[in-house]
Amino acid sequence: MVSRDVAQAGEFAELFRAVYLTFHRRDGPRNQLPNASLAILEHLAHAGPFTVGEAAAHLRRAQSVVSEIVSHLERQGMLERVSDPADRRRTLVWLTGAGQDTLRRQREVLSTDLLAGALSRMPHDQVSTLFGALCSLISAATGSPAAPGLPKEKIMTNELSCESCGMPIETGRYCGNCTDETGQLQPFEDRFERMTAWQARRSPDTPREEIERQTLEYMATMPAWRDHPRVASRAG
Repeated sequence: MVSRDVAQAGEFAELFRAVYLTFHRRDGPRNQLPNASLAILEHLAHAGPFTVGEAAAHLRRAQSVVSEIVSHLERQGMLERVSDPADRRRTLVWLTGAGQDTLRRQREVLSTDLLAGALSRMPHDQVSTLFGALCSLISAATGSPAAPGLPKEKIMTNELSCESCGMPIETGRYCGNCTDETGQLQPFEDRFERMTAWQARRSPDTPREEIERQTLEYMATMPAWRDHPRVASRAG
């Protein structure tokens, strides 16, 4: 006899398939970029900006190969090179608006227009119940809370994350961007400055004081930094 849980899982799988067939995007291929180019864009979105050398080390590709891909994406208007605010001798690579739009489109599986039309015809309480149930399902699978509006990067499977910055990793505790040439975690001051610079690139109109506050708040969620005196005393 099929258990109730298995039967419900099968029913949900059929509904999921129906949702996909009803709402999937119908505007052609999402992107014609090679996988290697998309990998660099995704890596930047998670942990950038960073240097070409840092990207090559973390992606485990030859620096000459990564440099060529970056130059190609730069010519396409998806990447730009900027000076590191913490060290003007370093040149960082970062996403342009076009690059961010490309990633957003690449990640879209369902048509937001079709979804918006259907949701607008549903009672508000049904929409709230639907979102709540889906978030509960994700929480049950991942063991972490998920709420409507949570960025898709935070709704992850059970893959490892860097304990310093939160970026997905395959093994170990830290990603290549957070460690030095010996594999040791970089000093707090270095990571704080780099993470602050990253946030400043994302929000160029935000005051430096607010950027630092946001960075400390985020670092307080990271196992590597939550007990650091600077982080622990941020409220003061």
